Amino acid sequence: WTDSDLAVAAEGCYPQVLEAMLKSGANPNATRNGQPALLMTMFSDCSDGAKLLMSAGADVNAKSSDGRTALMQAAGDGRAALVQLLLEKGADLEATDTAGRTAWMYAAMGNQIEVVEIFKKARIRK
Repeated sequence: WTDSDLAVAAEGCYPQVLEAMLKSGANPNATRNGQPALLMTMFSDCSDGAKLLMSAGADVNAKSSDGRTALMQAAGDGRAALVQLLLEKGADLEATDTAGRTAWMYAAMGNQIEVVEIFKKARIRK
């Protein structure tokens, strides 16, 4: 499998395909057009795909060519369940993209109040 194949399966939210690819040796840190496969699962709210990739060793803090992480994408899109999952797996709440924005900022720009509340609780627990 090529990195591009895995990333397409991640973006399209095809967990069965992802699982088969990963079992046959596909790279869980695959990228396509500068975007990690894990980040691409955020586009389609694909928690099963995200879980598969992380279980296979995907870097939860991998960045796209513009510095975005999966947490930033999920935060901006208001995907609260994925935000929680990423934080549980060690996603860096303070990571910045190339413009200096954090996941907090993505959540605020998207008016994602539920995500901001999750971030507040995560910060208190640390």
